[in-house]
Amino acid sequence: MKKEPNIATHFILFCLPLLFLSCEEVVDIDLKNRTSRLVIEGGIFLYDEGDNHVQRIQLKNSVDFFSNVSSEPIADAQVSVTDGFNQFNFVHQGNGVYEQVVAAVSGRTYTLTINWKQQQFQASGVMQQAVAIEKYDLEYKDLTNDPFADGNKTGYVANISFTDPASSRNFYLLKLFINGQPTFIPDPGNRLNAISEDQYYNGKTLNDVEVNNEYLAQPLDEMTVQLLSISVAQYDFYYELFSLTSSNSLLGDPPRSRLIGNVANLSQPNNWALGFFQVAGVSQRSKQVP
Repeated sequence: MKKEPNIATHFILFCLPLLFLSCEEVVDIDLKNRTSRLVIEGGIFLYDEGDNHVQRIQLKNSVDFFSNVSSEPIADAQVSVTDGFNQFNFVHQGNGVYEQVVAAVSGRTYTLTINWKQQQFQASGVMQQAVAIEKYDLEYKDLTNDPFADGNKTGYVANISFTDPASSRNFYLLKLFINGQPTFIPDPGNRLNAISEDQYYNGKTLNDVEVNNEYLAQPLDEMTVQLLSISVAQYDFYYELFSLTSSNSLLGDPPRSRLIGNVANLSQPNNWALGFFQVAGVSQRSKQVP
C-alpha cells in the first residue's frame, strides 16, 4: 500500500523553493577592464641609517582580467615630488621605474604629481619619524610536523625588538627581504602580523616580534627586515587589502567596496589610480644566515 507523505514532508517540500529564492542574488560582474588604470608602487621613505636615498616610484598600466600578459610598464609619464620647499623631478630608468635622490625630512608633507596621457594624478602624505629596531636576531625553526607550513620546513625567521613612542599614536608595517627579494604578499594572516597599531602597547617595548614567519631562510641567505612607521591612511589601506583576501564566499556575505588608495585623478575623477603612494619612516637591518 502506498504511504502518503506526512505533514512535515509537505512543509519541507513547500519551503525548499522559498529557501533558494530567498538566497538567490544575481550579481553582474564585468571582469573586463574597459578603462585602463594607472598602477602605482613605491613612495618616499626616511631611513634611520642615512638621509640621502634613491627613491623609487614604479608606474604600470592595468590590463584586462583575462589578459595573458602582465601589467604594462609606463615610460612616458612626468613624475615629480615636492616637499613644500623643493621639487624633485624623477627620471625613468626602465621598466616603468622612476628614480631620484631625495633627502626626506620628518614632518614634511610630500606631494606626488604624475602627468600621463593628458591626465594629472596627485597624492600626498606626511613623513613619519622612523622607530628604531633595537635588536635583531635570527631564530632556527623546525616546522616538519606543522601541516600548515608552506615551503621550507626548516630554516630561520627574523625577530626584532623596538620601543613604541608614548607621545604619539603610531602605526607600523613589517617587511622581510631574502637576498634582496621581497616576501611581502597580501594574504589573510598579514592583517594580524604585517601591520600593527599601538592601541594596546603605547609606549612599551615589544620583544622578539617575528617578521613574516611564513618564510624560512636558509644558510648563507641574507635577511633584511624593515619596520615602517606609516600613516593611519596607509594602515587602513593595508587593513582593507588583507581583509579582502580573508573574505569567505558564503552566501549572504556583502560585497566588498572598491579598494581605492590615496592617488586621485584630478582630470578624470572616475578614472582613479590603483595602489598607494607611501610616505614612511623606515628602520632597516640586515643579517646573513650562518
